[in-house]
Amino acid sequence: MSRARRFLVFAVVCGALVYGLREFAPDPGSVKWESEPRWYPQKQSMADKVSPIKDAASPSMVNQVRNVEGPSVTETTDIRWIIPYTQNKPDPKSSFPYSFDPKNPKSTLEAALVASYLTTSDFIPRTSIPRIIHYTWKNADAFTRIANEPVGARSVDEGLLYAEAEDKKDPPHVEESLRSWRNKNPTAVHLMWTDDDADEFVKKMHPGIYHLFRMLPRKVLKADMFRYLVLHTFGGVYTDVDTVCLKPIDEWILQKDIKSWLYEGSRAIPGYNPPETNPISTIVGVETDVPISYGDKWKSYYRKPLQLCQWTFAAAPGSRIMADVLHNVLVNLRTTPVDAWPTSDPTYLTGPAPWTDAIYGFALEHGVDLERLRGYGDEGRMFGDVLILPITAFSPGLGQVLSTDFGSMGAKRLDSPEARVRHLWKSVWRGSKD
Repeated sequence: MSRARRFLVFAVVCGALVYGLREFAPDPGSVKWESEPRWYPQKQSMADKVSPIKDAASPSMVNQVRNVEGPSVTETTDIRWIIPYTQNKPDPKSSFPYSFDPKNPKSTLEAALVASYLTTSDFIPRTSIPRIIHYTWKNADAFTRIANEPVGARSVDEGLLYAEAEDKKDPPHVEESLRSWRNKNPTAVHLMWTDDDADEFVKKMHPGIYHLFRMLPRKVLKADMFRYLVLHTFGGVYTDVDTVCLKPIDEWILQKDIKSWLYEGSRAIPGYNPPETNPISTIVGVETDVPISYGDKWKSYYRKPLQLCQWTFAAAPGSRIMADVLHNVLVNLRTTPVDAWPTSDPTYLTGPAPWTDAIYGFALEHGVDLERLRGYGDEGRMFGDVLILPITAFSPGLGQVLSTDFGSMGAKRLDSPEARVRHLWKSVWRGSKD
């Protein structure tokens, strides 16, 4: 690549980092709520960004907003969100700060704004994380079917989790995955972001990064960047559609996971506070925990021997971890020639590698070297406002349903009461150059 072209890429990435992240500067003091959230977007700036959506919405974008306590508001065939309007949430029509009708959003972005408003004091217990679950997939077909059936009407079909997809249809596991999350979390907000929805979100909410986002040559790269951006903006839980929810998000944090603990046997974590005074802002699970007895063999497989899950995680809006991983991704894109992006390993460019590095860096700032915590055990650990759950939480069944060169790595079976999420390891992107 010529020096001029490298300089152009450098300018684009630096501009994206400085403007794209900082232009979205949440100001919790700009809007008054019943219970002040830690982060909420500026009323005026966000309203300005989303006001064109109302005029741009086409009939095909009109969806159904379902009420868990009653019938749907508007019947259509394309559903991309489920918003429960319950008694313990603020009346969206009394003080909603945006120009569109909160009971009838016309896009997933508008639905996310409604959800953000309704969940300003509706958090996962012991956290500042709103009860919003985000998914992304190329279309909303499976989500529409799930939204149209009563909660719990059908259980997850184990036989379909690994069934092959019929020609030009979604893999069966997508619908089963969404069904598991809806059934286990009937009062949470569920948002499905299609490829077009994700594009609109980045364009409207992060215009400084939009050009770079459009330059990404593969969908998997965009999906990685999107998940960090959407949680940085709205907060909630992100999960891939090849996961199965085993335990409601309200039950993810156990008392033993947040108790005080000693690092290296001698001193408490600097700055540690109990969750009652320092709500958890980020929840992460261990993906791999390679036993020390395997030496350096892990280097052929992973970025770190103790690697962290990227298929499911949760964060509050404005989470420091989300900002850090976005910074790492932008640095990776800056230091990788543009013409190498299509063939670069996504796990190192935008996926688990920059994700794990961001959390390792945050831990080091709190005096914790995660590599020295190998053999993590069965209890979670907090540093600052970040909680890392043990490997069984999001990676149960290693050595049971997925063979590894390192055994179970401490993971318990799928039926363990400590298992929160099951990963199906579909990795659909591995077979696609798109």
